[in-house]
Order: sequence, then C-alpha cells, then structure tokens
Amino acid sequence: MNPYERLDSSAFWRHAVASKSMFDISGLWAPQFAILPSDKIATFGSCFAQHFGNALSKNGYQWYCSEEAPEGLSNKSKKRFGYNVFSCRTGNIYTTSLLRQWVEWAVGFSSPPSEYWEKDGRIYDPFRPAIEPDGFSNLEEMESSRKNTIQSFLKILLTADIFVFTLGLTESWFNKSGRYEYPLCPGTVAGEFDPDNHVFVNQSFSFIRENLLEVIKIIRLLNPNIKFLLTVSPVPLTATNSGRHVLVATMASKSILRGVTDDIVSSSFNSKKKIALECIRNGDFKFDLAGWEANGTLKVLADKGLQISHNIENSFCGIKQRIRNSGECESSTFKYRVLIRSPKGSIVHVCLSASNNSSVGAITLGRTIEDKDGLEEFCGTVKVPWKGDIFLWVGSRKKDTYAEIVSVSVKRCEEEVSEKFFKDVDYFPSYEIINSPVFRGSFFEPNQRSVNPVGVEFVMKSFFNCLHGEDIAKDSIITVRDSRKEDVVCEEELLAAFGGK
Repeated sequence: MNPYERLDSSAFWRHAVASKSMFDISGLWAPQFAILPSDKIATFGSCFAQHFGNALSKNGYQWYCSEEAPEGLSNKSKKRFGYNVFSCRTGNIYTTSLLRQWVEWAVGFSSPPSEYWEKDGRIYDPFRPAIEPDGFSNLEEMESSRKNTIQSFLKILLTADIFVFTLGLTESWFNKSGRYEYPLCPGTVAGEFDPDNHVFVNQSFSFIRENLLEVIKIIRLLNPNIKFLLTVSPVPLTATNSGRHVLVATMASKSILRGVTDDIVSSSFNSKKKIALECIRNGDFKFDLAGWEANGTLKVLADKGLQISHNIENSFCGIKQRIRNSGECESSTFKYRVLIRSPKGSIVHVCLSASNNSSVGAITLGRTIEDKDGLEEFCGTVKVPWKGDIFLWVGSRKKDTYAEIVSVSVKRCEEEVSEKFFKDVDYFPSYEIINSPVFRGSFFEPNQRSVNPVGVEFVMKSFFNCLHGEDIAKDSIITVRDSRKEDVVCEEELLAAFGGK
C-alpha cells in the first residue's frame, strides 16, 4: 500500500477533471465551517465580492448591510451612490493594507487624515473617491458621511457572523508623508497627483500576509466568534504601473494573492501549526571573561561569529548575540530558554533585549551557578515592540569568570492563542473556477476581463452546491443570472480612460 491508493477520486486529474465535461466538475470546495441562512454575512473587497452579496440575498441568506440607503432612492441610484454594493459604503477595498486601515479607523487605533480633494467646486473623499459621483457640497458633509460609514463598519466588525473578503490587487498608492493608503491613484477620479508625495507600492507576499493576519487578529478581539471566508478576484487588472505587460502583471498579482490566502488558510493557522522563531543551538561557544581591559574589550577564545559588546551599562562584561527574527513575525511576546555552563559559584547574567541597546525592552536575570556541573537554565519572556531582531546578552560583573552558551531557543508565545484568533478562516475558489485553463476562458466577456453572467452563476452555484452537499438537486439553487447583465461597481475600471496613448 502507498498513500495514493487510499485517496478519493477528487485527488486525481483524470477522474476529477479530464473525464468530465467542464460544467460537471464539482466538489471544488470543502467548507471548513457551516454557513447558515440565519448568519449575518458581510462582504467587502474587490468588485467580485458584490456577486456574493447578490447571490446570498437571492438564495435566502442574510446578507448583512449596516448602512442603509435613504428611503425612496431607486435601486439604480442606490448602486450609483454606493449603497447595497458592499455591507457599508466603503467602496472597493482592493488590498489587505487598505482593509487594515479601515479596521484601525473603526476601532480607534488611528484616525482618518484630514486630506480632501476638490474638483469643480465639489469635495471628494480621497478614501471613497467614487462614492459620491458628483462630489460632496462641502467638507463637513464629506466628513459626516465618512464618519457614518466608519461607524457602520464598526457595527459589522462587532456583530457579523461571517466576514467575506475578496482580495483584488497587489498594486497600491500611498501618501509618503502621512503613510496612509488610497484606494485609487490621486488624480484619476479627483485630486492632484504629487510625484514627490504619492508613492506606488506593488505589495509583496509578506506585506499582504502581515496585514491580513493583523486584520483577523483585531476583528477577533472585538468579535471572538466571527468566521472569515477569503476569495481572490478572478478579474484581471485594468492597468498596471509595474512596468510590465498587463498580462504578466495580472498573473503575478493574482498568484501572490492566492499564495497568501493558501498560506493563511492551509499552512499556518487552520492546520494548527505553531508560530515560532528559528530555534538556534549553539554548542562550543566558549568565552573567557577574564582579562577585560578598562574599555571593556572581551577576549574570545573561540569566535564563531558572535558579536562583541563594549562598555555595556554598569560595566556589564559579556557577549552579545543577535537572534534573528524569522522575518514573518510582527511585534509580539517571545519565550526564551538559555542554557549556560559556568564554574560553580560564578555569577552569570543573561539578558534578552529587543534592541541593540540592552536597556530597551530588556529582561535581565542574574544567578549564582549552584549546579556541580556548572549548568544553569534561564527561562522567561520578553516583549518585542516592533518587528526586528532580538539580542541575547550573556556576561558577568565579576572578573575571572568563564561561560559557555550551550543552547538557545526562542519562540513566539502564540501557540495557545493561534487557535482562538485564527480558527474558522476558509477560502472559496472563485478565482480557480473562472481562470483555470479547464474552463477555456468561457466565463469571460469578449474583452477577456469582465466575468459574464454565466460565469458568475456557475461560481455561485458551485458555492451553494458545496455548502449544501452535492446530493441536492441542482435546480434547488435560485439562479443568480438576470435577463440582463447586472452592473458591478468596479472603481479600478476608471483607469481604462487613461489608456491608448
């Protein structure tokens, strides 16, 4: 026997794909948690997220909208002014960093900048530039509208049962001096582009991942039982500022986004893998702490690349080693274990610090070695207030002391809370359904960018079939396709107006 002999037919391309009509390919999603008609389901993100809201409403599910349109407004006008497009009037949220910005505004970690745009005597919100197509009449009206949306967004975070977010782009624009993000490049809808202050950022895997993890963590602190469903928009880029062909830029962008969702859902938290820094074992590092000169120079018997410290505060004589952060961990608390060998009766100090300066974020332990073999274990925790390196200090205030670092291990204290914060995070493969070569581009309009109604319907029927179980009758799912194509609000499409040069 080998592991492949016990796999289901869905694991084999010949059985699951090649032997079927593309419209009969099924079982592409195995839901990690129940989604009930009574659940309050919020949707945000790229333009494709709107299809989830529409389909949920039409199939008896509770699509959660916390910012209602004024009474008497027609459906066409509601959509034009950003009502009932997403769960509140945020407009498109294309990136995880922009989502984090909205979350931090909602919970009060930061406040929206005072920036506003003016065009033809009307005021535009830089963070919802298309929400009022003709702009606001004055600044007070704009700020009041945004405040209402932020309050509505906070209500979602506090009370939603399921948060659906569709990742759309890696390309983004930031204000350099204010260090905040715009949903669209300034100067496209309104505002003026400033090349000295408006910075293009094509976001990396680690940046996107870090922001999404922080969003999940913050929301879970507010609403411990909320569940997250991630998707990636299948819609190609309208335009790219990356310097590459738009087709190449699209594939790179979507691949990165898909990689982030897979890492979070499959590899990191739902699989209950523990988050940890690299554990480092350092045998054979021996240091002679005798022979210190007045300036604190340390004579090293066996230098294996450890750094030397000079004039440590209070004449603390010792050595310093940088324990490198894995690069993927944000600020957090770390647990450490240091095993030291030194002659019995020696007084050895161990310090773990979040800075090259041992006075910053430091935990210091001094201990007399009592063990006859000279072994002593130093354990504790240290708070690292930023993403970066951790420094280990070992030394003594007594001369003629010999010390050997036997082993060092450091790991984040997140093992217990990872399940609490990061359970119930799932991914639905709308991106794969539309973009896979198996479907031969059938679900795109002739422009090879817009998803046609047949594609939307196939995606949403796949969603409900997988949710309910494949044994249900296909016609029990209400069609999501109208006799005409539904208008979808996609602010990025405005960039198409600048092409053709």
